Amino acid sequence: MKYLLLLFLIFQVVVVAQTRKELTEEEKQKINVARTLQAEAEIKTLNEALRMYGMDYGIYPPSGKGYSDTALVIHLDGDEKNGGPEIKYFPFSKERVKENVFLDPWGHPYYYRNLAEGEKEKKKKKTDDPRTAVIFPWGFQIYSMGFDHKDTKTWITNYYTPKLPESKKEAWLYCVNNLQQLGKLCMLYQMEYGRSIRYPKSFQELYEVKLAEKDVFLCSKLPAPKENEFRCDYSYFFDIALGFNVNSSTTILGYSPHYENFVVVLFLDAHVEKMPKKEFMKIFEKQGAKLKSGGVKFSFEKGIIR
Repeated sequence: MKYLLLLFLIFQVVVVAQTRKELTEEEKQKINVARTLQAEAEIKTLNEALRMYGMDYGIYPPSGKGYSDTALVIHLDGDEKNGGPEIKYFPFSKERVKENVFLDPWGHPYYYRNLAEGEKEKKKKKTDDPRTAVIFPWGFQIYSMGFDHKDTKTWITNYYTPKLPESKKEAWLYCVNNLQQLGKLCMLYQMEYGRSIRYPKSFQELYEVKLAEKDVFLCSKLPAPKENEFRCDYSYFFDIALGFNVNSSTTILGYSPHYENFVVVLFLDAHVEKMPKKEFMKIFEKQGAKLKSGGVKFSFEKGIIR
């Protein structure tokens, strides 16, 4: 439902803006923000679809050498005539598929790469290119070149936080992106490390096992840390003391405590919400009561204190 509402709002923004012959810079930026959010939602759904494919077949779809612009449609659309399985993993819009290429909101291809194929990548010097800057052990990469093909930091991917257009560069939007990534990485930690049926004890543990780079842990509302310094600006609020039978969509995993009137909240199912502070505190206090009964210390500013 949220995805359909997002598409409807995007449609309204585009239609209203295009009723004039020329778009103002502000209108262009609004359209690019809307399209960026749409691409993020689609990549998130593609990521989940590829996970389901991997669970069914034990491997991810092949991409050949390098990046493929056709593998997503061939293996996820459920049309055997394309050479893929008959199971439909992703609802591709026919209007946005051209010759087995799924087009992003700007009309350019989504790209996919199976990291298990070909030779193991040699260590590369850190660059601004998100395809080489961070390689998470997720088994595959998906990306769109976003609204500015030349600026690689605007690319939208399943492994890199995109840079939104300058006019909409609000700190909380970056917290949404960062917390979404941290939520996915906590799930990945649970699957990959299998030390026990648990999440990490803190967000910092994700950095210690090299699942993420330092930038993902930073809130852009705060001053940048010193060079080579690790800092986690987000509060972690989950512990085994809550038990195993918890509602993942209402249980807080972490949050950003750095805003005056609202809180950016990451829930256990990896979805993120911007909530009024009063509404958040009701959930926080209820969950905090369970943690306190289990002997866990915490505060609003720091989350769980180890």
